[in-house]
Amino acid sequence: NVLNGIALGKDHVLLTGKRWDRMYKVHFPDWPSLFVNNNQSGDVDEDRNVGEEEEDEVVTEVVLPDSETDPTEKNENNASKSEDQIQNTSIENNNKNGDADEVGNDGEGEKDEVDTEVVLPGSETDPTEENEENAPEAMDQIQSTIINTFTILEQVDHDPSSFTQGLSYSNDGKVIFETTGIYRNSKVRRINPDTFDVELSVDMDDKFFGEGSTIYTDADGNERLMEITWNEQTGFIYDTGTLEKLQEFKYTTGGGDQGWGITYNPSEQEFIVSDGSKFLYFWDRDTLAEKRTVAVTRFDGSSQNQLNELEFMDGLVCCNIWHSDDIICVNPVTGKSVREYDMSSLWPADQRGGRENVLNGIALGKDHVLLTGKRWDRMYKVHFPDWPSLFVNNNQSGDVDEDRNVGEEEEDEVVTEVVLPDSETDPTEKNENNASKSEDQIQNTSIENNNKNGDADEVGNDGEGEKDEVDTEVVLPGSETDPTEENEENAPEAMDQIQSTIINTFTILEQVDHDPSSFTQGLSYSNDGKVIFETTGIYRNSKVRRINPDTFDVELSVDMDDKFFGEGSTIYTDADGNERLMEITWNEQTGFIYDTGTLEKLQEFKYTTGGGDQGWGITYNPSEQEFIVSDGSKFLYFWDRDTLAEKRTVAVTRFDGSSQNQLNELEFMDGLVCCNIWHSDDIICVNPVTGKSVREYDMSSLWPADQRGGRENVLNGIA
Repeated sequence: NVLNGIALGKDHVLLTGKRWDRMYKVHFPDWPSLFVNNNQSGDVDEDRNVGEEEEDEVVTEVVLPDSETDPTEKNENNASKSEDQIQNTSIENNNKNGDADEVGNDGEGEKDEVDTEVVLPGSETDPTEENEENAPEAMDQIQSTIINTFTILEQVDHDPSSFTQGLSYSNDGKVIFETTGIYRNSKVRRINPDTFDVELSVDMDDKFFGEGSTIYTDADGNERLMEITWNEQTGFIYDTGTLEKLQEFKYTTGGGDQGWGITYNPSEQEFIVSDGSKFLYFWDRDTLAEKRTVAVTRFDGSSQNQLNELEFMDGLVCCNIWHSDDIICVNPVTGKSVREYDMSSLWPADQRGGRENVLNGIALGKDHVLLTGKRWDRMYKVHFPDWPSLFVNNNQSGDVDEDRNVGEEEEDEVVTEVVLPDSETDPTEKNENNASKSEDQIQNTSIENNNKNGDADEVGNDGEGEKDEVDTEVVLPGSETDPTEENEENAPEAMDQIQSTIINTFTILEQVDHDPSSFTQGLSYSNDGKVIFETTGIYRNSKVRRINPDTFDVELSVDMDDKFFGEGSTIYTDADGNERLMEITWNEQTGFIYDTGTLEKLQEFKYTTGGGDQGWGITYNPSEQEFIVSDGSKFLYFWDRDTLAEKRTVAVTRFDGSSQNQLNELEFMDGLVCCNIWHSDDIICVNPVTGKSVREYDMSSLWPADQRGGRENVLNGIA
């Protein structure tokens, strides 16, 4: 009687299990974006496409400054290259020091229209909430439109003569490093983060125009500052204490071999470099050899050039854009923008004293992001309320902590917010036919006879991976917890860690009734949220059902043929725009498509999966128009919606890198494939590109196993 059923609702996740007499509506407080793109109940709205023009209503939480500077406008030498030239990386002489034309943003892509409301501090806003080239689109949309919601925590002083090109915190957060540009006036500086006074300033040679810089840790464990230059194809490595120049090196980028911005990804031990084109260049930390490049695109798929100062934050490369107040944060695997912020209201351009006095400087602190610009007399500490995970893995100021690795054993302290049930059922334990395959066999996809209907052994969880130890505290409702806050195989690790350890924090919103005879295998909401669909298993007792989501009564139940053991099911919209229910079966390699109103069987089809050709779970990704199928192995199979042809497979791994088999009922939620695991109370949510688990939830305290009446009465159902 295991946990086995997950269905994504409009404002909750519905969970149940095999032969459970109850279902739970739950919420995961550490996952604020879960319902943002789910403006229907059931599977994610197919009409909400990446890059759509429809605007989320947002409010800017920002204080308008009352002081202004009027620095003289920068005098540069040459006219800037056109976008087409830059896209061809023919950027020999991009104008970063010549007379700027006065046409404003002419030639730039038209700005998405955003309504801005200025809100004074203390008020509240309601914001919407890997490493090869050509990696696909999955996991590539966190926001769907540019937003202008941010909170100013503090405004601090900045030297208005600084033509800022690079900004970073030291690893311990006790120093800010700034590099500035302009020939004969470029400097490298240490700034006190408490007083914002310049503690040490070193002039560069007059022949260099200083550009971006970044803090990193070298192969010997020393903290260093690296800087690049504009047109000189020369970089420098400095001692962070004395700013002594330790090394000078040469480099190339695109056609113009310019240097604009640089940041560092500690998990990949690589620098990420911009040159004013649409490309980002990835350099090996130790050899400085170029490993790859990616082309950057915006939400609407258009190319984005003029990439300037960079900062690596929460797995993303965040970019200033020259002559724009946008900050875009891109997936380093695909180059696709996944977060975009309109910062024009931070300090309005008409108050800055010159067109070249642009926003250019991003530094990730321990609990804030520090922003400034060229010749600004101020810096701002800001917070982005729609990005709660930004500081979770940043337990230092500056670039992300290199010691906090994916899959580390250290546990975040968490509290379970859960109500213990006071009712119990004692259904008879399921009698199945065959012993389950070993993990090694399943990993080889030799799963001809996975036991889902045989007598279960009585050794408990023997043979499962050892459980991460989690301290659970039961909190009664009304109390508060403090939770820590694309389609090819072999896509790399970037964007692949949202949590760093399994957590058991969730909130029970409501407990509702469920037929305890239902051996739940599939659970989904209709697209409008007005029906719950459930498919159940067991030979001679498998059913397809419509359930009323208000009363949780079974409105319609259809028996399957006795020869079929029903398995997972999912709601989807077919090529003709009809809502349909698809179900697979365990050992029969047969699937069915049903009319959602009558549950009439419209189509029967054959399929294969791995070595055993079994079917366990199925869900649907509307943005890719594909089904995602599990078969009890470590693999997920991706089928084309219209042809049902297999497009690809991915192998699923946990935080520690270990393989995870026994994948059972599935639900596609917020771009992730969330999986029940047979004979486990864990729900893991994986990146559909890489198969890596990025969210893991220990649900054992939802309804403790010893109260369910049988070892097969497992958690299995997510909607």
